[in-house]
Amino acid sequence: GYDVEARLFEMGVRATGYVRAGERITGFVVTPSTLIARWREQIRERFERVLPSDEYPNAGVLTALAIGDQKAIPGPMWQVFAKTGTTHLMSISGLHVTLFSGLVAGLVSWLWRRQPRWVSRIPAQRAGVFCGWFAAAFYTLIAGAGIPALRTLLMLSVGAIALLTGRRVSPFRILLLALVVV
Repeated sequence: GYDVEARLFEMGVRATGYVRAGERITGFVVTPSTLIARWREQIRERFERVLPSDEYPNAGVLTALAIGDQKAIPGPMWQVFAKTGTTHLMSISGLHVTLFSGLVAGLVSWLWRRQPRWVSRIPAQRAGVFCGWFAAAFYTLIAGAGIPALRTLLMLSVGAIALLTGRRVSPFRILLLALVVV
């Protein structure tokens, strides 16, 4: 028969447990992953507080796009997304990470150009790329660091390093490096 304990041991899982409905976990081991999980939970709770689902039926979509939590989207809305072929847009993908990164990079670059002191020290394009990369890393962590988001962050990292160091890297090489690492 299948040995669940042996499989969990192979995967590095040292303990398992249950969470019962209605109970709140107050203590946890402080690790980067638990801090991110707690931060995501606080963002989710803030969405629920500010946009209650009974008043704002589309609030679950905002939660899904912000932190990758698809459980807040009601069933009938999932059916609409399935019929229209847009269910994939509700999961954090490379497109979302790239779009957010590009918006931040463009905004920082635009603002940077308006400060002559800053531009004389660091070019606006480099400042934009640097801040855009950090925005992508932040969004990837908040969204749960799924494989598509991590792959996109890796590709953005290679592109950012190339731009910051002044090297020309072909898109093929960026994709190849991402493939090898992922």
